[in-house]
Amino acid sequence: MNRKLKFFIFLCFIFGCTGYIPPKYDLNVYKNSEKAYDLEFYWNIDKGESQILINGLIKNVRYYDIRSFLLNIEIFDEKGGIISKGNFDYRHDKISTDEIIPFSVKLSLTPNTNPKKIKFSYRYFFSEDNKFRSESMFWSFEREL
Repeated sequence: MNRKLKFFIFLCFIFGCTGYIPPKYDLNVYKNSEKAYDLEFYWNIDKGESQILINGLIKNVRYYDIRSFLLNIEIFDEKGGIISKGNFDYRHDKISTDEIIPFSVKLSLTPNTNPKKIKFSYRYFFSEDNKFRSESMFWSFEREL
């Protein structure tokens, strides 16, 4: 093989193995947000007759990577009773510092229900520091619909 062909193959190999480039997300397209000390949430709510669809993003703003992330969402009526529940389970991978991951939760509604409030509850574990590895962190917040 001539030298130019070897060099070309080498360049193809090097530039073909550059790695994964994470997608870019625009946080401004989400109407709702919550910023806590550890995570930031951005989401939109699409209400229908028989369901509520919640699409959004979660950003890790801690200095630790987190693992085994679980998000629970509950919908309440005007009397405070739970009328629907759903969850987003991201236990297959860690969420690195400043990483943004998308989530989607579909919640079913029964006829003649009047959703008034939404509650987000989440739990995770640290993935780096051995002294915190077995302790879970959790938090929740509520919003009017």
